[in-house]
Amino acid sequence: MFVVKKFVTFFLDPLHMGLTLSLWGLMMLWFFHAKRERQGRVLVTVGVLWICIFGMDAVAKVLMAPLENPHLPVKRVAVDASHPLPHFVVVMAAGHRADPSQPVSSALKFPALQRLVEGIRLHRQFPETKLVLSGGLISYGKKECETMQEMAIELGVNHSSIILEGDSRDSKDQARNLKSILQNKPFLLVTSGNHMSRASALFKGQGLNPVLAPTAFITSQDDPDSFGIPFPHIGSLGTSHRALHEYLGLFWAKVKGQI
Repeated sequence: MFVVKKFVTFFLDPLHMGLTLSLWGLMMLWFFHAKRERQGRVLVTVGVLWICIFGMDAVAKVLMAPLENPHLPVKRVAVDASHPLPHFVVVMAAGHRADPSQPVSSALKFPALQRLVEGIRLHRQFPETKLVLSGGLISYGKKECETMQEMAIELGVNHSSIILEGDSRDSKDQARNLKSILQNKPFLLVTSGNHMSRASALFKGQGLNPVLAPTAFITSQDDPDSFGIPFPHIGSLGTSHRALHEYLGLFWAKVKGQI
């Protein structure tokens, strides 16, 4: 099932889907019978338009905004009667490439590094908490949580303050596996803003009640790298892909009764 999900996710990427349609259309134009030329032209046209549409900044923001807007960034978490002092700061994994020839700062993929830094910030805000790092996908013989732990220690976190969960392969596994560690104690949940709706629902589905601490926001009202030019670019394709991935994840979790 894990492999099937990865296969579906691959073709959910607008770039992959657009290129697949275009390449299949080109094959029909060049190698199939002449009567297939019309279908070939249609496939190439649809493929190119698919990439162009999802590569537009406006389209990417429309897709991403419903995922990020409900979760405002947390500058300082309030502690009161409804939000007691947390016992844990949970950081969800987001991918790594633990090449030993490169510094550990380059081993974590960008959202994972952002999540970890936010988790460390909150851990320092509440120094009595344990920093829980979750993720079991392996690269160069090292689990995601181990890569995060190495980076956290480099950034000054005490080894004794870190708890690892290294048996999970996806968000569903992380929520399920962390239940025995977190029990009913209050905790902060750190993940990307666009991933928070699904992540929080999965944890609540396990009977847990996280305090949400989103980070790694993609959309912004004032982005100096966004020139406002209505022309497709790779960054917006990536944003569209992340949004579509989350919508698929939410749909699948509901179908499976996980949320």
